[in-house]
Amino acid sequence: MQAGAVTSTIKSIQRGLYALPSGGGTVAVGAVNTSKAKLNFLGFLTSETTIMNSNAYMTLTNSTTITFNRIGGTAGYVTVSWELIEYN
Repeated sequence: MQAGAVTSTIKSIQRGLYALPSGGGTVAVGAVNTSKAKLNFLGFLTSETTIMNSNAYMTLTNSTTITFNRIGGTAGYVTVSWELIEYN
């Protein structure tokens, strides 16, 4: 390696927003190595009247799919902000 060269441990970063329908759904992402990837929750927006009705979780289901599930209320919207980082 040359002096002053910068190396990164991050191979890729993907980010997005997902508006959860009643029950949940999936988002297609660029392929990652699941053993070297980390899925981060960045926050959410909701029209639900209580936090209990806004509960949701997400899982990196396979190398190209994030699965979102919603717990609680289904009348209002819940939009989740996510980030998927793949490391070298």
